[in-house]
Amino acid sequence: MGECDFLETKGIDTRHRENRRGYLVRYPNGYESWSPEDIFEKEYYELLVGINGDEESLLPVAVFPSEVTSIAVKKDDEYGGAHQYQFLNSRGYNNGKAEYDDSYQNIRFAKKEPGGTIIPGLQTEQLLFCIVDRHIKLNNKFPSDDGLKFIRKIEEAILCLEDRIRERISRGVMGELKE
Repeated sequence: MGECDFLETKGIDTRHRENRRGYLVRYPNGYESWSPEDIFEKEYYELLVGINGDEESLLPVAVFPSEVTSIAVKKDDEYGGAHQYQFLNSRGYNNGKAEYDDSYQNIRFAKKEPGGTIIPGLQTEQLLFCIVDRHIKLNNKFPSDDGLKFIRKIEEAILCLEDRIRERISRGVMGELKE
């Protein structure tokens, strides 16, 4: 929807305005606003939860002990969907069950397109370091041998990724779309 088209629905004179491309945004409470195309496409994400999985993906998935599908992946032709994930926000474990909110979060990983364009996003290691930090803090508050084992395994996973990167650097293919 063009900006002028939106403003005219609000009774605003648009004779001296450029009709920029954009989107009508309608919120659950009925409020409507208009967003320029470039900002909208950078900040808003398609709802993915509920997308069907395939044989090469673990997603969508319910996280134990819940049966609610709470994670989904946005599929793409090049990688099958390894760069954008969507999460239903958790409300924790309450009254004997896992509870979820009706809001979502998205995580996008860095992606290099075949033409060389780079779409910014997280590195896997950044996310893993956050997970280790979180679980060290949680395990300090609520000590558990299983918690310590989990922390060690994630730290081991980070080291495996470092080894993989070193190997790709040594072969001269790091940062390239090559095997």
